[in-house]
Amino acid sequence: MDLAKKNDVQVVEFGDEKYSIRFLTDDVIRQEIARKENDKEKDATLRWDAVCVIKNVEGWEGITSKGVPLPCTNDNKILVFTQFQNRVDFLFAKMKDEKLFFQKPLEEQLKN
Repeated sequence: MDLAKKNDVQVVEFGDEKYSIRFLTDDVIRQEIARKENDKEKDATLRWDAVCVIKNVEGWEGITSKGVPLPCTNDNKILVFTQFQNRVDFLFAKMKDEKLFFQKPLEEQLKN
């Protein structure tokens, strides 16, 4: 496993939407759970898994508001990921997918 790849960005599709995501380590998950437990008041609407997703989404395509593309800003990520838990669940699972980030592409494996 090439640990340097944990900072690589992968693109995943959710319907017509595309998300650029980074790998989510167990350390980051533990930190966010501890932070949520210690800070009950701040960001009460954000679940710890949504916070992890917000921090690890680098960009997106296909997210619009009234037909206008919505930029991938921290405020917009909070808006999207507090309203659509299904996206959080999907992206969280993809961010934990070691095969997505660490396995060589099939074409590269077949060459060797």
